[in-house]
Amino acid sequence: MNRNSELQAIAAELRALTARVEALIAAETAINAAPEPVEQPAPEPVEQPAPEPVEQPAPEPVAEPVPAVEMKPSLSLPLNDRYRFQRELFGGSAAELTALLEKLVPMTSVAEVEAELTARGFDLEKETVKDLLRLTTRRFDAHPPLLG
Repeated sequence: MNRNSELQAIAAELRALTARVEALIAAETAINAAPEPVEQPAPEPVEQPAPEPVEQPAPEPVAEPVPAVEMKPSLSLPLNDRYRFQRELFGGSAAELTALLEKLVPMTSVAEVEAELTARGFDLEKETVKDLLRLTTRRFDAHPPLLG
């Protein structure tokens, strides 16, 4: 491109920019010249007459309370441990494990649980029996440690 055509292109760009600037100035002037909205005072509230009192029907008599379902306390064991105890200590009998757990629920000390396990012929030195003892006595303050 020669120098003359470059100058003509620059001049055309300047004219376009000038036109855009003038349009922006005109728009800003129009916005600034618009009247500011005047706040209208809020209408005064109209006083409504008080509603007429409605007579309420008498409440229906209350039915006899439904007795609460008595919930038996229980011991929960992790599922894997439950199956292990069932298999290794009770010959696969879920009913025998459940019967033992129900018998252990009202007990209040580790000594009581140990006595019951011993009375059933369990060796308290066997690892599976130790695990059962730990899990069934964790609700007591002085239970054997869970780890170890």
